Amino acid sequence: MGFNNKILLFSFCGLFILFTQKIYAAQTSADDDRLDTLLSMSLVELEADWRITETLHAHGSFSYQHPKNKNNSETTPFAPEMVLYANLHWQFPPAWFLDGQYYWIAGRERAPADIRDDIKDNDIVNLTLRRTNIGPYHEGMDLSDCCLLFISSTELKNLPRILNGLENKPILTVADSNAFIIEGVMITLVTHKNKVRWAINRKPVKKAGLRLNAKLLDIAVEVIN
Repeated sequence: MGFNNKILLFSFCGLFILFTQKIYAAQTSADDDRLDTLLSMSLVELEADWRITETLHAHGSFSYQHPKNKNNSETTPFAPEMVLYANLHWQFPPAWFLDGQYYWIAGRERAPADIRDDIKDNDIVNLTLRRTNIGPYHEGMDLSDCCLLFISSTELKNLPRILNGLENKPILTVADSNAFIIEGVMITLVTHKNKVRWAINRKPVKKAGLRLNAKLLDIAVEVIN
């Protein structure tokens, strides 16, 4: 795979602009001979990052590309010509977070021999409301709506009741005490050679029906099966 790039990077007031021309990449075909098809691409990328206030953060990006087959100058099918992304992140008391995301994908063309209708532009909107700090554990506390639960070392005496309430639920548990890993917490943060690393107990992970990335397991300082 070879590249011939002409790149100009300009930044001002949190706005980053990247111009790239003549990007040549090797794309392997699905044929048994695995022939390479060279692509010629013109690319423009814009990215903006704005911290409006201490609790409100906006981020956005826009890219324009026009990939062509170098051999016949035909537009590469299904590759989007334009992609727009916008994200607004708001933190409000006591520990709530509201995230809004917008994606716009446009300008995808079919292969020349494809007689189906043109591919429509896509709009995708994501809205997420989450709370990251629930507070000290108390009897009868409902944790079933959590996706990830961090258990502080101060909750050692409540740990059995917390884990019993989460039994067989797909909730990832994380703690900061070495003793918690053998008690059934899935991931425990540890200090290793002056760096924060982690130990993993795979038994509760499997019991909850969760799967961990292989890379996460490979670089863990300890894995209990």
